[in-house]
Amino acid sequence: MHLAEGKVGQQAVISMTCIAMATAGLFSFYSGELYPNGNSTYVSFPVGVLIAGLVFMLAAAAMKACNANCFIEMLEFSVGKFFARIICAVFIVYCIVAAILPLNRFLNIMFNSFFINSNYFTISVFIYPVLVVFSLLGLEPIYRTARALVWFFLLAHMLMLGNEAGGLEITEMAPIMGDGIKNTAIISLKSSAIFLPALLFILMITRSVHGIKFAKRAASFAVPITAVFCGITYLALAMMFNYVDLTNIYTPLYRYSMAVASESLILRLDKIMSFIWIMAILLSGSYYVYASSNIYAKIFSQNDMRPAAMGVALMLLSIAVGSHLTFPAIKDVFDFLRNYGFFIFVVPVILVSGIAIVRASILNNRRKYEVGTN
Repeated sequence: MHLAEGKVGQQAVISMTCIAMATAGLFSFYSGELYPNGNSTYVSFPVGVLIAGLVFMLAAAAMKACNANCFIEMLEFSVGKFFARIICAVFIVYCIVAAILPLNRFLNIMFNSFFINSNYFTISVFIYPVLVVFSLLGLEPIYRTARALVWFFLLAHMLMLGNEAGGLEITEMAPIMGDGIKNTAIISLKSSAIFLPALLFILMITRSVHGIKFAKRAASFAVPITAVFCGITYLALAMMFNYVDLTNIYTPLYRYSMAVASESLILRLDKIMSFIWIMAILLSGSYYVYASSNIYAKIFSQNDMRPAAMGVALMLLSIAVGSHLTFPAIKDVFDFLRNYGFFIFVVPVILVSGIAIVRASILNNRRKYEVGTN
């Protein structure tokens, strides 16, 4: 498969971006990290989405200022090819982080709730072909599948949250914003690094999404949709469980889906939601595999990204399985990348975008001065 990505519509771009950010937001963080001091996730995660959206808009403005056709061209204009490759390498790392954290949680749920007599390696054998095949099919099949899935994902998820609306108690949220403004800000900054890769990749494929103008329009829809989606989800969790209980629940969203009253018309909604979450996580994992291999092929001027896609998918699953078995250090590395992602990934993108805008302004003023004097 060559790098000719084809063209995708705006609805498909919005759908895939929403699914990728939503799965990263819902399944990338552990309860033991979010809730020990209180609960403000219903504020911090939407703010994290908005921070990622603002960084995306800054990068898009930088591309427009220097007339870059894609994100890599803007990086090269700003800091040169060498540092551009370093930032792209960090971009690849965070695509893998955004893919592997939900996949890691998915493997754990499958092992503990569905395939109890199995093992992580056996479960991963069925996952690898999905990631490889989807990433090799290319951009259009991934985005169009997302467009078909997004309505089932959003509607079923909201139906699951609303099905237990009668059991939600606002008193469970006490103390309101109990972990304080400082911790809320820290979680917001951490989460922004997980949300940003899905948005930023749109700027890598601006030709496929019909230019920067349509890329910005797609992001302007995807960001508020995802922010509201994550905010409502974490608000429902806050009203179902108090922060002490949430600290000790490994997968509170899965526990929420199991809390369906026996007299409800929708029985075993947890199984239905698990199936939909599995499809969404596998699709977003394939998206990030495609994104990372696409970026790798571009920065090393390779026309065929198939070897990179197969290698990234194999590495991703190996890390996911290894983190559950004999390599606990892998989890520590990914926790470090997630906790300090704002400084490792988000801040460099902000700085480089700012440099590109300033440099483009200086060059434009110099050209105007030279034209005026001649």
